[in-house]
Amino acid sequence: MSRTPNTLSRSRGGFTMLELLIVISIIAILALLATGAAMKSLKGSRHRRADATARALELALQNYRATENEWPFAISDFDPPNNSRDPIRYWLHGKNNNKAFKKLFHGRAGQSKTAYLEASSLLTISQGKRITLKAALELGRTDMAIGYPLPDNVNRFCFYCICYNPLTDTVKVYRQDRSHERGNGGSFGCPENY
Repeated sequence: MSRTPNTLSRSRGGFTMLELLIVISIIAILALLATGAAMKSLKGSRHRRADATARALELALQNYRATENEWPFAISDFDPPNNSRDPIRYWLHGKNNNKAFKKLFHGRAGQSKTAYLEASSLLTISQGKRITLKAALELGRTDMAIGYPLPDNVNRFCFYCICYNPLTDTVKVYRQDRSHERGNGGSFGCPENY
């Protein structure tokens, strides 16, 4: 059997249009799956960062209490207990949280300026823009509340809430966006009425 010139010219030299479309479709599906997984991971890391910051703020308040033998806030800074909902706990809501955290960055008057918390990783809002608390302090702003971008919507900014229980002389820092979640031991997040 001899080959004719006609069969030689039919040998494949490249991919057909259908094969290219199939390969491009498979690559697009894989990219879509990878992007979805990356976004889910990013959202999870934002939640973990906001939770870790709340714990760090709480520990800084407790360290101040242990070192200075007093809290860095006055009980008069807090909203009084709401007898119908929570007859014991005092709350500092949202933008008022600077009253509890202010002394953590300056130390006591007349003593060494011991900072109980690093301000460079904390965020606040100044003139509608997010800036680090360190930048706000460098601008002389000591009235800035500490917050975080909402993990589910980074365009929304939330503030931390502080709860003080005078019976146990303890504080707890909550995320504003987790106010609906109930913790163990009957503790709960920020009240809805900021």
